[in-house]
Amino acid sequence: MMTRFSGVGSTRDGLTVLESPVFMKAIATSVIEQCPSVSYVQFAAAHSGYHVPFGLINGNVEAL
Repeated sequence: MMTRFSGVGSTRDGLTVLESPVFMKAIATSVIEQCPSVSYVQFAAAHSGYHVPFGLINGNVEAL
């Protein structure tokens, strides 16, 4: 199951998130820890092909 969240604000805001691996890992960790059925979080820029996936590996959230 995939849930899409959009509307980060401006395009620049969304790109700023994608430029911060520390921030993305913090968000992914929070989502994964708060939602037991979630083990994968992906950040992406629409229509760009650019994406940054995070997943649960041996109990730790890691960039994939």
